[in-house]
Amino acid sequence: MPASNKELSHFDTETIEQRRIKLLTHLYDKEHPLKIFHHLKQSDTFAFTINDDSASAIREGLSNPIRQTNESIALATVKIAGQIPDTHHFVFQIIVFNFENLGTADSVLSLSRERFNAGEIEVHTHLYSSPDYLGQTDIGDLIALLEGPAWVHPQPAYITTAQRIFGVLSIYANHIAELQFYLHDLRESLTANNQYGLKTLGMPIRLPNAY
Repeated sequence: MPASNKELSHFDTETIEQRRIKLLTHLYDKEHPLKIFHHLKQSDTFAFTINDDSASAIREGLSNPIRQTNESIALATVKIAGQIPDTHHFVFQIIVFNFENLGTADSVLSLSRERFNAGEIEVHTHLYSSPDYLGQTDIGDLIALLEGPAWVHPQPAYITTAQRIFGVLSIYANHIAELQFYLHDLRESLTANNQYGLKTLGMPIRLPNAY
């Protein structure tokens, strides 16, 4: 079970930053960046849907053959579509999706940003030319996530420097794409047994005829 808000409340901003630096140092020294996370635990904190305009933007972007053979980064923006009453569980809808480059491998948008705007989430593409990475993420993605700015919740009362979210858009050879989001919380146990605090968020968004 995830820790409750009461259990996590004792982590102040300074402590969270210390945990971020300590985890980054450990990952640099002890883990290979291409090591894939298998069997990540799932968090039901957030779930995601997508509007028609954003789905169309993904299909339009992937229609360029360069993006089918080279990794890209994109920026998704979400709004709150619903909240389970008396909980901290939200449903977000992707309302904007913009590809930020044209197939620049290993480019990371968050490293050039001091902060994200509310609801912005960085997305990386994974390609059918590297099938082991489809539907998966790795230590390198986590390192990039931790080096970049924190997630900014669209509802100000829930903003914390402890949380980071990113997405992986897996592009399959059968013209299907799947968008999976991941959550990292620096207040969680940061051990290897807990996969350093990384979890999947909800179910992937499946896009048939994506290119």
